[in-house]
Amino acid sequence: MKKTVSILLVLCLLISCAGCASNERTGKKLLTSACFSDAHNSMAMLQPDNSTGDYVLRKTHTNAIDHILDTRGQVDVALVGGDLMSDYPHWNSSGWLPYEYYVEVKKRIVDEYRRVAKGEKVMYNAGNHDYAQGELSEDGPGLAGAYNSSDFYFDGPMNKTLGKLSKKDMHKITSEYTEMEYLLGYHYEIKGVHFIGIAPDPDSLKVYSKQGYAIHPDTLTWLSETLERIDPDGKEIIFINCHYHMAYRSNDKIVPRGPASNDMLPILHGHRNVFWLFGHVHTGVREIAQSHTSEMLVHYDSAGTPLYTPATADSYTITEYSGPTTVYMGAGRISYSKKYFGDDIVSGDVGSDFLNNHPSTATPTVCQVMYFTVYDDRVEFQSINAGTHEGYTTDDIIKPYTVYLY
Repeated sequence: MKKTVSILLVLCLLISCAGCASNERTGKKLLTSACFSDAHNSMAMLQPDNSTGDYVLRKTHTNAIDHILDTRGQVDVALVGGDLMSDYPHWNSSGWLPYEYYVEVKKRIVDEYRRVAKGEKVMYNAGNHDYAQGELSEDGPGLAGAYNSSDFYFDGPMNKTLGKLSKKDMHKITSEYTEMEYLLGYHYEIKGVHFIGIAPDPDSLKVYSKQGYAIHPDTLTWLSETLERIDPDGKEIIFINCHYHMAYRSNDKIVPRGPASNDMLPILHGHRNVFWLFGHVHTGVREIAQSHTSEMLVHYDSAGTPLYTPATADSYTITEYSGPTTVYMGAGRISYSKKYFGDDIVSGDVGSDFLNNHPSTATPTVCQVMYFTVYDDRVEFQSINAGTHEGYTTDDIIKPYTVYLY
């Protein structure tokens, strides 16, 4: 009897230890990723009869992809954060280019980004400018000719390269304005890492023309339900790709205004290993990472207050009381000063009856993209320069920043 009890105790201990081992972090590498946002292929770049005689894509991202392939090779998944195209004559006007142009440019964009990802796995997300495409065109599939720039899943590569989304992993709405279907939320799991895409509401008319700005209330509900389903214990590794920052800040606290309101914080509460990836910001050279990648990340506590992390920090450990971490996807197009643009300006009619030169169609002399490597116990972030500007070259090694997971 005693012998039987002893054997049972040993078996219980072995099972218990096996369970403990399965929950331990091993430092195993899971995947690599690269972020691209705000290419803003603009105006005359998007028409075949411009001064170059063909469509033109933003060379900054092309150069960044070439640099990553030369120095690191293909990533497991690439993330595109929105504002791919701007087809209007002025920033607060409606888009006008024909739908046939959009189809061709979209194809070329897909051909460009798929180079950097294994199996052509690229996740696309919409930004505010994407929703203004083709509102004044006459050949688009929607009302008033509007295109659907969030259709990289419905009529694009995502469902072929990443897999068809189940109903619970997809959030879509039908626009009251265009009567077209828009994908506002998606969830994929790759190698044990979760990726969620959140797009703005196409029917939000708060800024510019018909550009989406706010997050749809149903999207918040879907996000909350998805996080509870995939991360009940608060330990899963989750990247949320949204064109916007999760909230604007005032006096170092998240406040209920801006594209993603204070409603977002309670949804993220308890999900400790959440990284919120955003673009949208067109920063100046002085404000991109100077020497440390940590300059591009901000940690928050559960109350929404930024946690003090020196801009020269090498690492950070997520604690039980931490909230989300925001990660800037990189300055895809620096536009605050003409001195940051190259000489490859593209001219065209751009919605008017005379030729215009637009510095914003030229290639910025420098930009940055975010590269990261996910391990089961940490994430290593690395800002990478693309292009050369005074004080910046592609050979610069910006110090990486490691976040140790909860």
